[in-house]
This record gives sequence, structure tokens and C-alpha cells, in this order.
Amino acid sequence: MKEKMTKSSFSWEIKKEIINNTTTKPEIIAFINGLIFTNAIEDEIKYELRIKNQYILEKILKRLDKIKVPYYRQSNWKNMFYIYKNDFLIKEKIQYKDHLTSFFAGVFCGGGYISSKTTTSYHLEISKLGQ
Repeated sequence: MKEKMTKSSFSWEIKKEIINNTTTKPEIIAFINGLIFTNAIEDEIKYELRIKNQYILEKILKRLDKIKVPYYRQSNWKNMFYIYKNDFLIKEKIQYKDHLTSFFAGVFCGGGYISSKTTTSYHLEISKLGQ
């Protein structure tokens, strides 16, 4: 797949680093839990996720393939996919032994921003969809 030129930001570089280092099944599961926590529109049967950055979206879908979690897309959905709750149950309580770092990596990729390291003051922001 030919990589499209993307405007680079410090947050983008961090998210790229995070997704490229999330490789084991337990890390991916914790990451997806965090991503759903901050980025999903949830109804009774599914989680709907929108990922603006195409590179990050493709990496997430590859990770879902790796852990054999089915996801659903339509050709007219540029940045959206959904996962049925029957196919992926989120954990209500995350414990340190359950890859908490990977959970927060997913939280950041789903709703995070960090100011550039060249600014005079650092700012880290994490927001949950709809809040």
C-alpha cells in the first residue's frame, strides 16, 4: 500500500510510534479497549469507531486481523468501521498486569493530543468522544 503524504505533527509522530510498537495479542487487546473507551459511539450491539488518519486506521485494522476480531466497513466509509460487541468485549476494570500501558496508548490514539516538544510549555490532552 502506497503511503500518502500526511501533515506531520508531534501528536501524529507519537501515535505512529505507539501503533507500530503494539504487536502482541495482549497489547493489542488492551489497546483496542482504550481506543473503544475514548473513540467509540456505542449502541446495544456494536462499537462504531472513526479514525481520521488513514495510516493509523489501516494499522488498527491490521491489528484486529492479527487477533482475529472481525470488523465491518463499507466502501463509502473512508474513516469509519464498527465491531460487534459479541466479537469484542471490553474490560470494565483494567489491572496493571493487563497491559495498562497499552490501554492508555489506545486512549491516546483515540482521543489524545500532545504539544510539540519544542514549545515552552507541554500540554497533554485526552478527551472522550462526546464529552
